Amino acid sequence: MRDGGQVLKKAMAYLEGTIRSVSSMLGMLMGSLVFLMATITSYEVVMRYAFDHPSVWVLEYSKFMLLLVVFLGAAYTQFQRGHVRVDILYNFLGQKAGAALNLATSLLALVFCVFLTWATWHEALLMFKGDFRSDTILKTPLGPIQTALAIGVSLLCLVIIIHIIQYIVALSTRVAEAKPSQKGLEGL
Repeated sequence: MRDGGQVLKKAMAYLEGTIRSVSSMLGMLMGSLVFLMATITSYEVVMRYAFDHPSVWVLEYSKFMLLLVVFLGAAYTQFQRGHVRVDILYNFLGQKAGAALNLATSLLALVFCVFLTWATWHEALLMFKGDFRSDTILKTPLGPIQTALAIGVSLLCLVIIIHIIQYIVALSTRVAEAKPSQKGLEGL
C-alpha cells in the first residue's frame, strides 16, 4: 500500500507543478495585459483631448482586457495566496485550528467556484451557439472572451482543490501548518 501512496503523491506533485506553471504563465501574461491596457488608455486620452479624435475601439477592448486580467489571473493569485482574507481570527488560533479554518473556507470557495465554472462554460456555449457579439460598431464576438473567462475559473477551481489537499495533509500530520509551504505538497 505504501507504493500506492507514493504513486499518488507523485501524481499530485506533477498535477500541482503543471497547474502552477500554467497559472504562473497566465499571471505573467496578465501583468503584460495590464501594461497594454494602460498604454492604449493613455493613447485614447491623448487622441481624445489633445487631437479631438477619439477612437472607437479602446474602451471596448480595455473592458475585455480587464475581464481577462481578473479571470485568468485569479488562479495565479490563489496559488500565491494573494487573495484578501481577514486574518484577525488566525492570531488567536493554533496551527491546527488555522489549517482547519483554511480548509473550511477553501471548501466554501470551491462550492462557489464550481458553480461559477459551470455558469461560465454554459454561457460560453450559448455565446458560440448564438453567435453573440458586442453591441458596439466593432461587433466583437463574445464567445472567445467568455471561453477565456471559463478557462480562468476552471483553473482557479483546480488551484483551490490543490490547496484543500494541502490543508488535509497538514491536518493529518503531527505538525500542521496554517499556511502550507509555497513548495506545495513536497513541503508538507
